[in-house]
Amino acid sequence: MTKLLLRWAAAVALFLLACACRAQPGVLVLGPSGQAIEPQEVWASVADRKVTIEDAARGKLPLRPQSIHTVFDLNASNALWVQLRVQPTASQAWVLELPMPTLDQVTLWQRDATGRWVAARTGDTVPVSQWPESGRYPFFRLQLPPGQVTDLFVEVRYPLPVSLPMRVVTTNSHDYRTQLEFLGLGMALGALAMLLAIACYRAWRLRDGAYALFAAHALVSALAVAAFTGVGGQWLWPGAGAWIDASPGCLAILGAGFALLIVERLAAFDRRHRLLGLALRAGGLAGPVLAIAYLFTERRAGVVALGAYVLVVALLAITSAALTWRRGDPVGRWMAAGSVPLAASVLLAIARVYNWIEASWVTEYAVVMALTLDLPTLQAALNSRSRERRSAQLRQLASSSQDALTGLLKAGPFFARLRQAIDRFERTGESSAVAVIELANYALIKQNLGNEVAEESLLRGVIRLRKIVRDVDTTGRIGEARFGLVLEGMHSRDAVRQVATRLIAWGLMPDEESPGAPVLQFHVSALLVPELHGADPVAALLATLRAMSPGTRKPFRFADPHGTPPDSVASDGLASAPGPAPATQSV
Repeated sequence: MTKLLLRWAAAVALFLLACACRAQPGVLVLGPSGQAIEPQEVWASVADRKVTIEDAARGKLPLRPQSIHTVFDLNASNALWVQLRVQPTASQAWVLELPMPTLDQVTLWQRDATGRWVAARTGDTVPVSQWPESGRYPFFRLQLPPGQVTDLFVEVRYPLPVSLPMRVVTTNSHDYRTQLEFLGLGMALGALAMLLAIACYRAWRLRDGAYALFAAHALVSALAVAAFTGVGGQWLWPGAGAWIDASPGCLAILGAGFALLIVERLAAFDRRHRLLGLALRAGGLAGPVLAIAYLFTERRAGVVALGAYVLVVALLAITSAALTWRRGDPVGRWMAAGSVPLAASVLLAIARVYNWIEASWVTEYAVVMALTLDLPTLQAALNSRSRERRSAQLRQLASSSQDALTGLLKAGPFFARLRQAIDRFERTGESSAVAVIELANYALIKQNLGNEVAEESLLRGVIRLRKIVRDVDTTGRIGEARFGLVLEGMHSRDAVRQVATRLIAWGLMPDEESPGAPVLQFHVSALLVPELHGADPVAALLATLRAMSPGTRKPFRFADPHGTPPDSVASDGLASAPGPAPATQSV
């Protein structure tokens, strides 16, 4: 019986010894290779925020081994305690990283040379200026004696359930990774800044409110990217602890509201989708209100409201893009190209917040990549819509200055161009020539073949005229069958004569595209601007044309402006010069 009791006592002692051995965390060996180490299992416990480091060090916390991917149920009244035992095998400097910029507060406890526990704090609610070393996310440089086992305690405060990303890397690896991250973020933020500058310029240059709205959206989106990635807290507002904590959600809501207002302008829904248009506008205008309310809302409720609002924005944007694309509007394709990735990134972010998926670089930078893609596509859609609007405005302006039948300038704008050419010669000495062209057999064609054939003949004449003149020359319709022509840079009569004779000869040639169409008999009168000396060119040119008989053998003549009597035809402010009957020169 005694032997049996001794055996039971020995078994119990061995069991208790084994439990005591298992009650200690495993040692994380930091090898000489310097590779990043991500512990797959940590000793952790969720406790009240009143717990101190002395309680944790004395074993008063129910620490137990848990997977690093465990979702810890944190809230505003508790904290997560993690114990690490590390042993470096080489004299290298090591860094503990928690690459999650949105953590509220992270405290690392490690002993100093005297054995006293020393705290180092980082996190959203701690101004970056008070961190041991500024950064985008919490990290700590470890003081580890080579070859010795060192206990570390990490206290994490966060108002939402979280799975804690954690890794131990060498200082060189940490610095290299930081440089790569800043390179990528710098490229993304630089692209957003370039889009912002382009939008501001176009808003000022085109006086277009849509580009001003896009500029505001681009600015807020760039700030939101900076806030989400920790760049804002490190460089833009390092001393504002409360704003560092609230800025990601606040700016995300504000940016989503601006995006809805832009989508509402791009979609331009008619009465058939009037309710959707009103929903877009109401949702967009609600953005600033919700952004302000987010600042004063408890974090857990605020994150739920943020996720719901951004999800609604994404659904409205996708619906608008689909309907716009369905009606054949090319803007719809650009809207869809930006809305779908943004919606996917929002879903990833929500899933990451609620720990439905594990953290990775994809979940961390999904919103950044989606915004970087969404803004250029929105700007492309705005450019397309702006081109359509400007084209309609140009057509409206053209209808007031261009002849509806021929597409040439009307008489008033043509005479204004002629006056500019004369003024330019008087200022700079730049020479030009002016001519009046008449389709001499237009009345005969109209009388014998009807109005339709006469108009077709007029259009054929315009086509041939346009093929002869240059882009810098000005043409206009100044009568039923008369055209005005300003030839820029003409210094001699020979050059003008060549243009006129080509037009006359081409008009007499049969039209290959319209067999049987009547030939076009052009009469042309011209003069050089340097020959005017203050006289009215239009009166002289019209008088010269009237002096030609319908069957004249000299269909081109130079007019003498100083021998021309006053003409009764209006010349739009160009005064008629008195004088005797016109003297003409023939070809």
